[in-house]
Amino acid sequence: MFVFCVCQFGSERLLKAEVARTWPAWRLAFSRPGYVTFKTDLTDRSRALALEWNPVFARRFGLSLGPTKDDRLPAPQVRGTLRLLQMHAQGQALRLHVFPMGLPHEGGFPCPHCLAVHDRIAAQAQASGVSLLAQPEPQDGDLVADVACADDGPWWVGLHRHHARVSPWPGANLPLALPPDAPSRAWLILEEGVRWSGLPLTSGQTALEVGCAPGGASMALLQRGIDVIGVDPGEIDPRVLAFDRGYARFTWLRRRMQDLTRHDLPRPIDWLLFDVNAGSNVVLPYVERLLSWARARLHGLLWTVKLNSDGAADRLPRLIEQVRATGLVDVRCAQLSCHHREVLICGQFPGRPGR
Repeated sequence: MFVFCVCQFGSERLLKAEVARTWPAWRLAFSRPGYVTFKTDLTDRSRALALEWNPVFARRFGLSLGPTKDDRLPAPQVRGTLRLLQMHAQGQALRLHVFPMGLPHEGGFPCPHCLAVHDRIAAQAQASGVSLLAQPEPQDGDLVADVACADDGPWWVGLHRHHARVSPWPGANLPLALPPDAPSRAWLILEEGVRWSGLPLTSGQTALEVGCAPGGASMALLQRGIDVIGVDPGEIDPRVLAFDRGYARFTWLRRRMQDLTRHDLPRPIDWLLFDVNAGSNVVLPYVERLLSWARARLHGLLWTVKLNSDGAADRLPRLIEQVRATGLVDVRCAQLSCHHREVLICGQFPGRPGR
């Protein structure tokens, strides 16, 4: 039996190392940028679909059904996909997810090609004996068909079981594009992080963001109605500085995280965010310090951890345990579709409002 994993383009080596640590019996099978499969000792389809694993570098994983078979008849990829689904779905109704293999579409997800492929598969599904549910948005317990489209080879088909901790988007790609007026890519990183984590960031709360310049994540928080205290010696986008809508406004503490004191926090903090271009060993003491300062009211943490040195990914398991030691619960770590050389660690203090 084979398992497929969708990862960030360029993170294949990190994914393989994570699998070697977590599942040493798995053996590498097919691999191409952004998509890796492993041969496993799993022999039961239900066990494979119910596999309990929270990987950092696999945005999506599931049971691999293999590649479509090429032939000379029209639309071989579509027919090959439906043939695999008819063989392995065992008559169950499926949600259909189609996504690009490798680099995402330049304009963001969903890409027009994937939408067209989705419609072609859906149009022929019933005649091929495959039952598809009407909408692509999965509900808990749904069986989802994953179709990874390649421009220069066969498509690869898989299945996964949806639940609350699994991204609902095809290929776990965020279905948002960066707004033209966003100060930086951090706007997307914040939006995907909040959606993926399920943390209850809501209007009327206050966030402290360390490493906020030029203000992409701060702008996303402000637009959500969250008051922001930003810490950074770098320049802030004027639109962030001028933002004033109801409760939400931006307060700039123009200093380094090393220079921040407890007296600099003018009001209680609900959320702590870190996005500092330094190694986790440098940033962790300041994360711990601020968590202790603001703990009385603090709901939780979102920390964008930079993987900017050799071995940074190998240290993540230890780093996650160190974050748990601060008292945060349900600590999770993942590389999301908007990330490059970074991952998100998030957690929440017990007794705070739920997700």
